[in-house]
Amino acid sequence: LYNIQITNNTSIGLYLSRSDPILENIQITNNVHQTRGGGMFLFLSNPTLKNVLVGGNTALNGGGIYMQESDPIIQNAIISNNTASEKGGGIFLTQSNPILNNVIITGNSADKGGGIHSDNSNPVIQNTSLADNNSVSNYSGGIYCVGGSYINLINSVLWNNSPTQIFIQGVYAQNNEAISYSDIQDGEDGIVISGTGILDWQEGNINEGPMFLRSGDHPYQINDYSPCIDAGTPDTTGLNFPEFDIAGNPRFVNNRIDMGAYEWNMFVGVEEPDPDETETAKVSIYPNPLNDHLFIDFELENETNITLEICNVTGKRMKALTEKSYTRGAQHCEVKTEDLPPGIYFLRLQAGNEVVTKKVVKL
Repeated sequence: LYNIQITNNTSIGLYLSRSDPILENIQITNNVHQTRGGGMFLFLSNPTLKNVLVGGNTALNGGGIYMQESDPIIQNAIISNNTASEKGGGIFLTQSNPILNNVIITGNSADKGGGIHSDNSNPVIQNTSLADNNSVSNYSGGIYCVGGSYINLINSVLWNNSPTQIFIQGVYAQNNEAISYSDIQDGEDGIVISGTGILDWQEGNINEGPMFLRSGDHPYQINDYSPCIDAGTPDTTGLNFPEFDIAGNPRFVNNRIDMGAYEWNMFVGVEEPDPDETETAKVSIYPNPLNDHLFIDFELENETNITLEICNVTGKRMKALTEKSYTRGAQHCEVKTEDLPPGIYFLRLQAGNEVVTKKVVKL
């Protein structure tokens, strides 16, 4: 199945039983089911999913995808903003062994396992970014591991999942999670282990902000200063990585794979100007590097509403400079920056629908 949209159904968006299709360029959005699998329900099925969006779906369990005795391959997929009132906002697994590669799992919510709920399953999770997922009842916003599961997590990022990144439950059955070459917020302290749960904390893991772009078509792409660059496993033998990441960038740059669903490249976020278009605002800044003051000159072709701010490398606003209408012509601003610590920042000027970004360095 290729190039299909499945949306706004009051039942399961797509149900597969005892079938192994290839699904490519599929969008499954805003479907609602009362029990299992708002977006997809896989039963005894082993499909290959490529370039799939599963978003905004709702169910009791498995808001995005519900898998039962299924072993799919999921590659270059986005699973976002799905909701389960009980388990597995993004994905619910029971007796299933999926392989996830280049997958974004973000903004999902459930009572247990906002991103993934794994019950008696053995998923392999490679180069996946799980971020901003939520557990309503304190049972891991990222991954919840229960029922005798064994999870292998490699080259992945778990960040800003609430209240914890991973919960390994071990009261009723022993559960295991092996983690290597991954960026886990709070490190081992971001993982809750209950009863006989076992964490196999292997080499190559870090606890550093991944520096997502937080804007544009790929907000979970990493920026030029991310610690995830070239931090993935040096030995990719047998891991069967796709040739390209979720944004179409080559999966290997500098002969080393990155952590997360995106591979850094120096042209991320840079667009060539259209020679036929006239810029609304022409911007110059000085000095750069700066100390205590920054001067900003910009010229407007027309009277325009201007928003001017300074953000850090994670996209967080550090200073709101102005937000008002400016007349046509040359404009000048002086900004005091003594309260900013040394580091790299971005001046962001929005003039109408146009956004201009300039990198600045504070000494």
